Amino acid sequence: TIADYGKNVGYSISYRTEIYTDSYGNEIPYKVGVLTFVVQYDLLKYKVYFSGCDYETMEIPYGTVLSTKIEDPEAYGRTFLYWYMINEEGHEVEVDLTKMAMPAEKDGITLYAKWSNNPYTIKFVDQDGGALYDEDGKVIEMFSGVYGDVVKAPKAPVKTGYTFAGWDTKIPATLEKDLVIKATW
Repeated sequence: TIADYGKNVGYSISYRTEIYTDSYGNEIPYKVGVLTFVVQYDLLKYKVYFSGCDYETMEIPYGTVLSTKIEDPEAYGRTFLYWYMINEEGHEVEVDLTKMAMPAEKDGITLYAKWSNNPYTIKFVDQDGGALYDEDGKVIEMFSGVYGDVVKAPKAPVKTGYTFAGWDTKIPATLEKDLVIKATW
C-alpha cells in the first residue's frame, strides 16, 4: 500500500490522488485507466531536552547535525566542558554535537551540560599592598578555591603601633571572583 512507503524512520508520509477536470469543469478523482499518486515525505521533528543549563526544550528535524542548532551554554563563574547523555547502564557518555545527527527518538533526547567551576583567589594585604601577619607572626595567606566555595575569613592581622579597624571590602560568603582585600588601621 501507499502507506508502506512512509515507514522510513524520521519521515512522515502524505499522499493524494491527482484531481482531473472534465471538459465541463467537473472534478473527477481519476481518469479511467490512469491513477497517479503524489507522495510527499516530511521530516519529523524530535524534542531535545536540556539539563544543567537554562536552555528551553527544542524541536529539531530528524537527521539535522545538532551543532547547527545548539550552541555551548555560558554561565558566570563556570566553564562549559561538554555535552553528555546517560546510556542504558546509567553512565555519562560524552557526545560531540558536530558529529551527532538528530536521532528518531519518539520521547526525545536529553543533553546534559558538564561544567567546571572557575578558580578564584582572595588576597589579604596591608594598605600598601604588603604582607599581613597574624598574632602568631604567620603570614596571612590568600584564600584560593573555585566558584561557589565558602570563604573562610582569616584571623585579624596585627601591626606594631596600630589597631586593626577592619577590611576595606566586605569578605564575601562565597567565592565569586578574584579580589584584593586590604586591612585598614
